[in-house]
Parts: sequence; structure tokens; C-alpha cells
Amino acid sequence: MISRVAAWTALAGGTVALFWGLLSVFGTPTPRCGGWRMQPGDVCGGRGYEEQLAYETTRMQVEAGIALGGGLLLVIAGLLLLARATRALSEDAGPDTGRRKLLAQQQGWRYRAVDPDVAARYPNVGLSRNAADNDYSRVLSGDLDGTAFDVFNHSYTFGVGVGAIRHEETVFLLRLPPCAASFSVEDAGQVMPPELRPMVLTEPLRRACTRARVRDWAVVDSTLIYAEPVIPDSRVKRIPARLADLRTVAAAIPSIVFSGPRID
Repeated sequence: MISRVAAWTALAGGTVALFWGLLSVFGTPTPRCGGWRMQPGDVCGGRGYEEQLAYETTRMQVEAGIALGGGLLLVIAGLLLLARATRALSEDAGPDTGRRKLLAQQQGWRYRAVDPDVAARYPNVGLSRNAADNDYSRVLSGDLDGTAFDVFNHSYTFGVGVGAIRHEETVFLLRLPPCAASFSVEDAGQVMPPELRPMVLTEPLRRACTRARVRDWAVVDSTLIYAEPVIPDSRVKRIPARLADLRTVAAAIPSIVFSGPRID
């Protein structure tokens, strides 16, 4: 999500800069003295009309060069970010090579190729995203330092007919002790609802998120929820590493979240 916002921001900024640069290239310099428009024969601060005209022409050329160069770089960066974000959204998990099942055997976890009961085990965390054709596959379930978890590929469809788009992502769910509140952390700095920010986003938790490179996550119904572009079997070793990262984040959640009065 952040990548797409950054991409569109860069594209918009680059377009504005290019437009400004073109205006400077094709614009007509106007010699001015303060707020007054100079006429041939006028003198301003010891500088005549022709000198002021040459100065304004040079200034516009420099501004045009900066605007066009910067605008072009922003547009290119925006296109690259947008392409990357689009690939991430549309990436396919690929064929089941058995590597995730092997990982489960090595770690002492459980593996199910398909598990339609995932949503039933987490009825209140909003897994369906109000989308259609929700599928939960290559499900890993286990325990990490006393924290029960499920990791799976979640594919779902937004829209209908020719406008339907199929998405797939890898979801991590970690069971936490009973929590006093549900909240989300966006970009490792914004908390929703915002009134919970002082209670939730302590400096230790912020440092844990930064160290673990976990930016967007949530706690709902005493479950830590995190999703990222689908992890194909070729990168299956990322799963235990990411679980460890999320366990670090969970350990840094302030104790008041678990011991305080219920906040609805």
C-alpha cells in the first residue's frame, strides 16, 4: 500500500515539475524591478533593461532545467515503484513444490495444503476483507516460544465480471494473551484509532517494528495480524524468519494492552 502511495505521489510531483519546466522553456522572460515591469530604457539598481532581460532569461533557463530534470527523475521513480507494487499484488504463489510441507516437518509444525476452516478459527479478525472466493492454502500451524500461530496463503477476488481482480498474499496470525483493545499500526508510526496511540506506540515498540522491518500490522480479537505479498515456495525460508520478527514485535507490545481495562 505504501509503495503505491509513494508511486502515485512521485508521478504527480514529477508531472507538475515537468509542466512547470515546459512553461519556463516556452515562457517569455519579463524584466522586473521589484514589482514593476520594466520598459526599454529603464534602469533598476544600476542594471538596464537589456541586462535585466538577460538575467531573467538565464534564471528561467536554470529553473526549467532543474524542473525538467527533477520531474523526469520523479516520473521514472514513480513508474518503477508502481511496477514493483503491481508485481507484488499480482505475484502468484506458483506450484506447490512441497517445500512448505517439508519446512513444517523440520520445525515440528502442522501443514495442510488447503484449509477452509481457517476463517472459522479466527471469526472476528476480518480475513475475508469483504471479498469473494476466499481460499486458504499451504497452511502452517504451530507454536513459537509459547505463541500459537497460523501462516497461510490467502487468495480472494475483488469486483465482479470483467472488473474482478484476484489477489494473493501470505498472512501471519499470532495468538496473543487477551487484549484490552483492537488497533492497527500503519507505517510503524500511525495508530488507528488515534486515541490509542499514547498507550500502544511506545518507544520500545517503535524500535522493535523498525528493527524487524514490520510496518503495517494490527491486533484484532487478541490476534496479531500481518500480511505481505505472497511468499512462493522458492522463498519458504522467509517464513520462520518473519515469524521471529513478528514475535519480537509482539513481545514489545506494552503490557497495559493486555492488563488494562477493556476498550471497545
